[in-house]
Amino acid sequence: MKKKFILLVGLLIFGMQTLAATFTFNFDGKGFISDGASVIEDSDREKISFYQDYVKAQTSYQIVLVTLDSLDGVPASKVAKVVSERGLSAQKENLLVFLVAPNEGKIGVEIGENLKSEISYVALKNIIQEEVSPAFKSGDYSSAITKGIYYISRVIEPSLVFVKQDSGIKLEQMSAPIQKPFELNKELIIGLACAALGFLLFIMEKFNKKKPKAARRGGFGNQFSI
Repeated sequence: MKKKFILLVGLLIFGMQTLAATFTFNFDGKGFISDGASVIEDSDREKISFYQDYVKAQTSYQIVLVTLDSLDGVPASKVAKVVSERGLSAQKENLLVFLVAPNEGKIGVEIGENLKSEISYVALKNIIQEEVSPAFKSGDYSSAITKGIYYISRVIEPSLVFVKQDSGIKLEQMSAPIQKPFELNKELIIGLACAALGFLLFIMEKFNKKKPKAARRGGFGNQFSI
């Protein structure tokens, strides 16, 4: 049994090494974008890099983006796992690998163990179906990938919703709008107090008019007059 287990592990390692040798990943200077399919426009690359940096700064999690011309028949999820095993600067437990083969319409995702409590495969599926697929179908791969990274980033770090695009590719963080509490001025407070007092006196007067009056007759008991 032990020998079979060792053999199985060896085959898995060999398989991963073979896959790693099959695919070439050319990461940029920061090491978290590899556009092998050459579909990401410069403006979108800047946005994606900003989202990656923002999530890393806020959470220590790292999103990795990889595009490939072809998967050569290998499932996208397997290739995404290969990327996570490549020894990138972030620990694989903190990595989310988003791998896209646009020419084949395939997307693979690998979520590190520490990230599984932050984003689920169900959430990723919804993002891909609702945000990524429509742009893919129109052939706008760069926009589709950028939307995918943005919405994934927003799930991991919700405060990204307060980030807006100012102009061009310049992005800045916004503060949540501060709502001032309702303020009562002095005159209004006095007016409300007077109105309340007047209403109270009115009620008391009505009550006193309707209250039965007790009268004593001959020193025996109470007599009530209406």
